[in-house]
Amino acid sequence: MGKLSGSEEQKLRVKVYELTEDGEWGDKGTGNVLLQVVQSVEAAYIFVHSEVDNSLLLESKIVMDGDIYLRQGDTIITWNEPSIRTDLALSFAESSACQEIWEKLCAVRGVDPSAPINAEDDDDDD
Repeated sequence: MGKLSGSEEQKLRVKVYELTEDGEWGDKGTGNVLLQVVQSVEAAYIFVHSEVDNSLLLESKIVMDGDIYLRQGDTIITWNEPSIRTDLALSFAESSACQEIWEKLCAVRGVDPSAPINAEDDDDDD
């Protein structure tokens, strides 16, 4: 039996995109995604480490309130990152990896991963 830590057990390949001011999706790099609860700060994060040099491509604190996360198709998760006020996307190489991260993201947030998301649902009663 080998010594595998949580991050070595699962290599979930993903490409990170950021929406530019021009409305184009800019490629931030390809790496391995990990959703991790950091007990010392009582928060959960999405980390993506570069497959080239293991540098940190993305560190995103998971937002517990609101429906900012969307799953698009079988291989993409998008959200608006509050800390930088920009849209980010994770494009997964495999649909099973996207499903795994989506389920973990929903579990951390206390949301049903199979619940339909009404992106067009505007509750503007003003």
